[in-house]
Amino acid sequence: MRDLAAPQLPDPEPRAVRAAPGSGGVHRPRDGGDPLLDIYFADIRDFAPLTPAAEAEATHRIQRLEVAEWVALLSHPPAAPRVLHHVRARLGRSTPAGARSLLRFTGLCRRYRGRLPDRHRRALAAAAQELGWKLHDLDRERRLLNDTIAAVHAQPQPRDGGAAARKGAHTSGPYLETVLCATRATAREKERFLFANLRLVVAIAKRYASPRLPLIDLVQEGNIGLMKAVDRYDVRKGYRFSTYASWWIRHYIGRAVVEQGRLVRLPALVNDQRRRAHAAQASFAAEFGRDPSDEEIIAELGIDAKRAGAVGLRDGDAVVSLDQPFGDGPSDRRPADVLVDVGAPDPLEQACLSEWRGELRQMLEYLPAIERSVLRRHYGLDGAEEESLKDIADGLGRSRERARQIAEQGMGRLRTWIG
Repeated sequence: MRDLAAPQLPDPEPRAVRAAPGSGGVHRPRDGGDPLLDIYFADIRDFAPLTPAAEAEATHRIQRLEVAEWVALLSHPPAAPRVLHHVRARLGRSTPAGARSLLRFTGLCRRYRGRLPDRHRRALAAAAQELGWKLHDLDRERRLLNDTIAAVHAQPQPRDGGAAARKGAHTSGPYLETVLCATRATAREKERFLFANLRLVVAIAKRYASPRLPLIDLVQEGNIGLMKAVDRYDVRKGYRFSTYASWWIRHYIGRAVVEQGRLVRLPALVNDQRRRAHAAQASFAAEFGRDPSDEEIIAELGIDAKRAGAVGLRDGDAVVSLDQPFGDGPSDRRPADVLVDVGAPDPLEQACLSEWRGELRQMLEYLPAIERSVLRRHYGLDGAEEESLKDIADGLGRSRERARQIAEQGMGRLRTWIG
């Protein structure tokens, strides 16, 4: 195994004051401290960190227990066809080749009336063990395993040992108890391993501590990443678990900072480009002794000017309320009173348009009734829907060409009066 040393994990905080006997179990936090953090830090001190050898032994044991769950599922010949059918439905062509070899033990079980000879039992155990390792490697996140266990438990139970049980249509109680015991053993071992690595989460979460997100929230997000790392870690790759888990912990903490650390959430891509822009500014200032211009930052990031404006290269993280007055007085103006809504219509244009519409209605009244009706229906005046010349002609009982001529006559009169 490669010797990738884990970072030193000091005590996360000075030891919190525990409740003294007879004090009613009241926890007295430090002055100015978070009582939840005090309780959490006091609890995790009960779990000592693992040495490299103990860590490797624990991860190997977790892998063997997960494989034992597959073996428990596959070692019962009456249930094997349903289990393998569920596996094939999920994996498709990725199903291991050894899956079909287990089906022959179902026929042997029926031939020997449920009592396989020792040599067949040994062959079944070996085949289930081999297939269990293959399925374990294909299902690192336990999704297939958990679904298969749920499907097995959902099968109806036989009320007696009759023909239904011998044909494998049901699953027996001892078989389900064996599967459940294997699942519980894996859960207990993973829980012990998680508790032994809680200090790693605290050590990493402290690097992201800021007023934007409480430390207790960072620790909880890091714990989610730790659980993900325990599920996906493969000790056979040769890396220390702390090396592998650190990436997942940082990933979940960083995602929480991006999604929850601002009052107004920004997309992950925008946050990434803002972070790169700030790093480019600091690097440029350190190299040339001055702040870079916007054009120099854009050239460094490789984005266009429009995208740079949307990202906000020099914008800070502060959020200003539109309802906060400029001064201290209650009558002072607010930003919402002076900001221009670029999407709102221009009041002058609206006034001119309203006056022109009134004049147009007056001119329409001087047109002949048929011309006025055709123009209103064709152009959707006075809130009516626009109609085609063909529909108007059908309503008037005339040809489309005649309807067009009537519309042209009316438009000609209006142009003359306007001109």
